[in-house]
Amino acid sequence: MKSHSHRSLALLLMLGMALLAAVSALHGALLSSIIEHYQLSKSAQGAASAFASAGSVLALLGAFFLIGRLPKLTLLRLALVLNAVTLALMKFAPVFGAFTALWFLCGIGSGFIDMLLSSCMADLYSGRTATRMMCLLHTLFGLSSVVCPAIYGRLIRTGLPWNDIYLYIGALCAALAVSLTAALFMERRAGEKALAAEERLPLRTIGVTLRSGAMPGLVAGMVCHGIFLGGLNTWINRYVSVTLASSMGDYALSFLFFGVMSSRLLVFLLPVSTVRYVRVSGLVGGLLLLSALPFCNGLLLCIALSAAGLAFGALIPCMLDLACREVPESSMLATTALALSLYLGQIVAPPLIGALESAVNLHAGICLCGVFMLLSSICCRIAPLSKV
Repeated sequence: MKSHSHRSLALLLMLGMALLAAVSALHGALLSSIIEHYQLSKSAQGAASAFASAGSVLALLGAFFLIGRLPKLTLLRLALVLNAVTLALMKFAPVFGAFTALWFLCGIGSGFIDMLLSSCMADLYSGRTATRMMCLLHTLFGLSSVVCPAIYGRLIRTGLPWNDIYLYIGALCAALAVSLTAALFMERRAGEKALAAEERLPLRTIGVTLRSGAMPGLVAGMVCHGIFLGGLNTWINRYVSVTLASSMGDYALSFLFFGVMSSRLLVFLLPVSTVRYVRVSGLVGGLLLLSALPFCNGLLLCIALSAAGLAFGALIPCMLDLACREVPESSMLATTALALSLYLGQIVAPPLIGALESAVNLHAGICLCGVFMLLSSICCRIAPLSKV
């Protein structure tokens, strides 16, 4: 039975995931205001987002060197403070270069936060409860991603200066850092220890761990997941609206993520093990998507996307959960490796599918997403996962 202080810490981790999504949503929701304020050319309009992604990748690479050298909750609080400071300074950035540099630093903080939230949650729970809590954690990211852009738009329409929103989100990051400090203080007063200390691992040991057991299969599966999810995120609305000439184009991504969030809420109710789920769900989702493509019907494809999302939607939290079980001595290593794999897949996907559109057509690009969806579970079938 978990103590009240442990449950409080789990709740704060969930709030952290919702806040991470709120930070990520700032890019798209405020892009028009940013372009107008800094008078950006087309070539510069995606620079802040690209630099934030580069910062996150750098953070995940740096995390390998920090395993066991700094307590995870200390690192998490430092990352939240970094995001609080950089977001607050964005309001006052005089030129776009400074604004972009701040997003690079914020990306570093976000990369650490993303990896640490999953790692800390994995250490708090075990077994099916760990799977459920990991799914709930990532469900909150999806819900926040849907709600926050609407909130930002409403605030701007009511007259709030667009760059004031950075101050508010930064203040929430600072408040969460303070709340985590208070939760840790209460645990120590109660004579409890929030999380077990990570073992300091030499880089050679890290390399051996990532090349042994089930980790290569999980890493490969997460790269495939990043490719198909990043590809759909970027291209599916255009595919439905332009290539299929359907009025459903504006809603295609919403259909997909409705299925994804539903999956993460319901997966722990399935009478199958987590191992069985990751080995089957991508196959089911990929077949659903690929079977709908030949009909070239926007509505049918949106329904298939929702069904595919329902099938594969919990893959990320379940694969993270399994990786943490495979490397019980260092959940931080497990989540860092898989988060970096996901990022790399998402970076590769948009230009890869764009190149396919130019060379063949967008049908081929979306079909490739379905193929990588299949491969994500095939990699998990090959991996010698523990039956836990």
